[in-house]
Amino acid sequence: AILFPDRSVVVFTGLSLLPAIILTVGETSGVLPLHTTPLYVTDRFFQQVALFGAAGILLSAASRMIRSSSIRIRRHEKTLLERNRELEAEIAERQRTEANLRISEEKYRLLFENIPVMAGVYAKDGEIILLNKAAAHTFNGTPETLQGRNLRDVFTWEDAEHAIANQARVIEERKDVLSEGKTSLSDGGEFHYLRHIIP
Repeated sequence: AILFPDRSVVVFTGLSLLPAIILTVGETSGVLPLHTTPLYVTDRFFQQVALFGAAGILLSAASRMIRSSSIRIRRHEKTLLERNRELEAEIAERQRTEANLRISEEKYRLLFENIPVMAGVYAKDGEIILLNKAAAHTFNGTPETLQGRNLRDVFTWEDAEHAIANQARVIEERKDVLSEGKTSLSDGGEFHYLRHIIP
């Protein structure tokens, strides 16, 4: 306890009960007057000591509970702070990764659009998903106007079916195909090619 240990309170309480019993017996038998004996003063003294001791025990218990709660709260706060720092580090790393990806995508896009050779992305059925400027120029269009159209719109029917079949085989087998030949356009033009199809 803050003022007295628990055992002291028990002792003081016992000492308070002893004179109280003596006073009660003496008063009942008419031997001792209740309010004029030293036993009465002694009883009151030990009662006050016992009350202070009990209050000390209660205050000590409350203090221990508060101290224990405070320790738990500090531990939780430390854990939360550590987790917040970890999350901040993860967010920062993710932002750096996303920024690097955006830079890489922008570099790839610029390279794809401006290389002086034909490059394109096609669907299995021959749909034109993406063309660079060189390919669009060869097909007498622009990347924007040709996007979403089909190889059948720019090649002759025979050459378009041949190109679509090659692309379908590459997608299904997941193997690169390198071929060389001549292709006729739907407007009558022709060009020789060295085609590398990648799934």
